Amino acid sequence: MKRLLVILSALLLIIAVSCSNDTPAAPSAGLDGADISITIPSVDEDNVVPDEYAAVYRNLITAVGVSADVGSYSSYTNGYDAEGNRIYSEENDVYTVGIAGDVLKVGDEVEYEGGEYITVNGRQYKRESKTGADYINDFNDMMNNRLVDLVSSRKADSTYRRLGFDIPVLDDEGKMTADTEKITVTVDCSSLWSLSTTTYANGEIKRVDTIKTTYDLSKAANGITSMTMYEYKVSQSEDGSNPMVSTYVLEVTHDGETSAYAYYY
Repeated sequence: MKRLLVILSALLLIIAVSCSNDTPAAPSAGLDGADISITIPSVDEDNVVPDEYAAVYRNLITAVGVSADVGSYSSYTNGYDAEGNRIYSEENDVYTVGIAGDVLKVGDEVEYEGGEYITVNGRQYKRESKTGADYINDFNDMMNNRLVDLVSSRKADSTYRRLGFDIPVLDDEGKMTADTEKITVTVDCSSLWSLSTTTYANGEIKRVDTIKTTYDLSKAANGITSMTMYEYKVSQSEDGSNPMVSTYVLEVTHDGETSAYAYYY
């Protein structure tokens, strides 16, 4: 397992490096979104999160899950060819071209969901016209023949006001007792995740999900002021739905010191 975690960390680094190559395309407002990079702390599989920390985490995320919040959200997707060049960026269903095709130029903004019409730079074209057919064929070539790696980045920030949850009562040695007490705090929660999907020549799809969620507390809970959960999931099948590997690491800031632990659900 320890060797597996090291391999997974190396995989994440390779993915981040391979998908971060700058396209030779000219700068464009739609090509500014850099892929999110998340590095999971390396931990020994036997270094399991202490029970009292795990109890605080479980109760905290349960309370967050049923609490109202004020937040913001943003996401974007970048597509890459086999050489790692960014061929497009997509946000709100608008594709900004990064590598010119036969008729599409760098910086062109395309809206197309299949069907008879395509919109390029705000102008709509019908498939039955030569221009429309050329645009649609070029767009389909980009998506079906040139696209190899698809990286979706997302960032979400939420603030949970006056969030109450139970924490364990500890004895003189810092161990859990049978009692709990409620603490009320403000929780700032931020999530980052990067989804990389690779389509191979044999038609199989490898999907890698890397998720980082941080909970910052306005008041210490048993000395804990921040908790971050890292999730690394890999699946590989024709539709990318069968899980192969799932790794969880919990990072805890306690009395000003941050430590990472293996976490098992």
